[in-house]
Amino acid sequence: MKFDFDIDKDLVEGIADYNDFENEKICEIDIVKILPSPFNPIPLYSEEKEKEMVESIKLSGVRSPVLVRPAENGFYELVDGHNRVNCAKIIGLSTIPAIVKDYSDEDAKFINLDAIIQQRGFEDLKPSQRAKVIHALVEEVKKEKLSLNLREKMEGDSEIAGINNLKQSTKYMYLKFYKCCSEIKEAVDEGKLALTVATELSEIEQEQQKNIWQISQDMEKKIDAKAAKLFKEKARQQELTDELIEDILLGKKRRSRSNNMSISVPADYKIRYFEGKSKKEIEDIVIKALTMYFTET
Repeated sequence: MKFDFDIDKDLVEGIADYNDFENEKICEIDIVKILPSPFNPIPLYSEEKEKEMVESIKLSGVRSPVLVRPAENGFYELVDGHNRVNCAKIIGLSTIPAIVKDYSDEDAKFINLDAIIQQRGFEDLKPSQRAKVIHALVEEVKKEKLSLNLREKMEGDSEIAGINNLKQSTKYMYLKFYKCCSEIKEAVDEGKLALTVATELSEIEQEQQKNIWQISQDMEKKIDAKAAKLFKEKARQQELTDELIEDILLGKKRRSRSNNMSISVPADYKIRYFEGKSKKEIEDIVIKALTMYFTET
């Protein structure tokens, strides 16, 4: 089954942004010759959205051509259009309209990832998927291996790349979230943990993150923002024991913080007696000095 297309830029989601669309040739390609992209990190549509696309294709055909690049032995590799190809297969189409471009690995990966944001919609992705896509896009830009043509298009029009349309604070938040352990990511995806809390925990080593999460589950205690900040603070001080984690989850440490004592020591004394020493070593020195002082007096 083949379709005749009137070129309409409004129907082409994402592809037109990266190509001089009016000069591109759309051809029909055998679906069996199209291979999935090795760079696509996101699963296909859910059953509900898949049904919607299947019905749309049955009614109007594949209105937006997929984007592919040549592969070996007469095959093609998808750059953009995984869900369209999947739904066309479900319907039983033997061919699909496509634009063939000889993209480098770097360009193919960037376009594939950015199309996820532009076409699928940021809100359609789970938080962990958003983090994965944003991290991968930022890493591709960092490598500085994108083609001159693609870079010029992105620089000439900030609206072209979907990642450019995200606020810096949003990108920063998801880049932090990307550093969380799989258990924390899953908890956020399932609505068991707030994303803002997870970003606080992201600054702790992943093994400690796992331990905090496991203890919280065993105790059936929710991790709130205050607890997460305390975990981060104690982890930096290398004091995050299982007992302390339990105390923080129970709120004990927060109630007892006002009992803590801090003293100021002149800079020259710090250099003379404490330079290069750990917090524990400094505490030992202070305790010994106080013991000797009060023993002698």
